[in-house]
Amino acid sequence: MQLKSSLIVNQHLRLEQITEDDAEPVFRLICRQRDYLSRWLPGVGLTSNVSSTLKFIRSLKPLEQVFTIRRDDEIIGLVSFNKADYSNLKLEIGYWLSQFEQKQGIMTQCVQTMIDYAFNQLYFNRIQIKCAIGNTASKGIPQRLGFQLEGIERQGLLLLSGEFADFEIYSMLAQDWKNKQDKQIMDTYAVWGNPIAQSKSPAIHKIFAEQTGQNMKYIAMLGDEQHFERQLQEFFAQGAKGCNITAPFKERAYRLADEYSERALTAGACNTLKKLENGKLYADNTDGAGLVSDLQRLGWLKPNQQILILGAGGATKGVLLPLLQAQQKILIANRTLAKAEELAEKFSPYGEIRAVELKTIPPYRYDVVINATSLGLTGKTADIQPEILQQAGAVYDMQYAKETDTPFIALAKSLGVNNVSDGFGMLVGQAAHSFRLWRGIMPDIEVLLNRGI
Repeated sequence: MQLKSSLIVNQHLRLEQITEDDAEPVFRLICRQRDYLSRWLPGVGLTSNVSSTLKFIRSLKPLEQVFTIRRDDEIIGLVSFNKADYSNLKLEIGYWLSQFEQKQGIMTQCVQTMIDYAFNQLYFNRIQIKCAIGNTASKGIPQRLGFQLEGIERQGLLLLSGEFADFEIYSMLAQDWKNKQDKQIMDTYAVWGNPIAQSKSPAIHKIFAEQTGQNMKYIAMLGDEQHFERQLQEFFAQGAKGCNITAPFKERAYRLADEYSERALTAGACNTLKKLENGKLYADNTDGAGLVSDLQRLGWLKPNQQILILGAGGATKGVLLPLLQAQQKILIANRTLAKAEELAEKFSPYGEIRAVELKTIPPYRYDVVINATSLGLTGKTADIQPEILQQAGAVYDMQYAKETDTPFIALAKSLGVNNVSDGFGMLVGQAAHSFRLWRGIMPDIEVLLNRGI
């Protein structure tokens, strides 16, 4: 059994065995968030000076391992093996992270590294994590990593308030971890479209996987216009677990599925497929949820607004029901009137919705104009009267572009429109809902939206 003094998590994160030299930086970190730490870690919160931190470090036994979590060279938290029982090959993992570094997947990745170390190098058989009930951030770690909830330890923690808190007890066995890792190694996902080189989905799902401790691969696949169905069937036959679908294949992928969510059935198009345990394909459409959440984030979604949607293809189908459920009044404008009218008739039971030809859009002031066409992929925009955009309260493009404006957003800006947004926020939102369908975990999208990719 070889104890290590350092563990690499990723290119920016590493775990270093705590030493006396760390007493001062650890104490300073505690002082910056004493009230936060004191709520669930009374011992840490009561640390009164550098000497008390140094005393704690010196009190550690030779077989106890407490690691500082270092992002580059900055200490941002601790993670440790507690109550190591080498006779029965079991231990507990404890941890705390600076409140300013949370919701980035840091602690999940660090604990995952500790689990690999404990099972694969120290040959422990059982790991236990105890989380105070109410400490949502703490218990999210074992839940994301697939630990089993065993039960409740009643009044196991005495808080500074003098009250007792119950613990939830989570456990993982070495064989469980091996089975989980073996299964996850094979989990492959993709986004299919044509064109696809512009897609940010692989980068988004990579961040989601790191954030939630999921071992998965997500790639971009160029679909062939003639042979898409065969390509997709071969993709799943080779063991893939799921995929996203983008233009121009959302309706074609929908027809390949065996089972459907209600929102996919209503739309008649899908942007998400999942392979079920019985081998069947399950279709969902998370576009609408992604769009509505992004419009809410932007402050552009209020009841009884007038929404103009340009285009009547698969992208529009996926967002109509959520928008109508959000009490929006919708006008669909399309080059082919019959296609827009077909959608308006189909969705009329859910709210107020009408259809017009693209060239005959009434010159009203629309609260939000949404581009749902794929014309931007070829550098084009919908041919509408300039005053439609000039009078709009806001302009939204479901598409997005790398490090530049989409053609539609560029057009709106040239006409003096100030409230504009591309579809990156929608992309992240729909991706998060797809990720939850596949992995059973909802990632935190705010971190990604704030930092960008």
